[in-house]
Amino acid sequence: MNANGTSSDFRRAARRLLGVWLALLLLLAASLGSAYLRLGVFNTVASYGIALIKIALVVAIFMRWRRADGWSRAAGFAAACALMLLAGLTWFESRTREPASVPWQAPEQLPPLRAGSAALHDGNMTRQLPTPPAKAGP
Repeated sequence: MNANGTSSDFRRAARRLLGVWLALLLLLAASLGSAYLRLGVFNTVASYGIALIKIALVVAIFMRWRRADGWSRAAGFAAACALMLLAGLTWFESRTREPASVPWQAPEQLPPLRAGSAALHDGNMTRQLPTPPAKAGP
């Protein structure tokens, strides 16, 4: 290859990376903008759609998914399947679990430690912790 071929390849790759970077920035702005819109359930749908487009851009361009060997593609496919499985299990769990009501407890102040000994207060019982031995003379 000559110097012009290398230079034009570099320019083409730089333009493509710059375009993808700008697309990711626009998608970031769209994601931020959709967070402030009151779309109801469609807000979540829009957020997931934008996230999927971002993932597709990063995988296709920056990770060079088309040039990857078979093992890398298999590992990526397995990771995507595991992620979908975890997302599905999370969704299913959130739809089937009843909210657990936990009784409220008032905070309780523990009494101060007694002077000269390290005492811990456990409800109605007080137990003494061993104190370190005193040092012998100077």
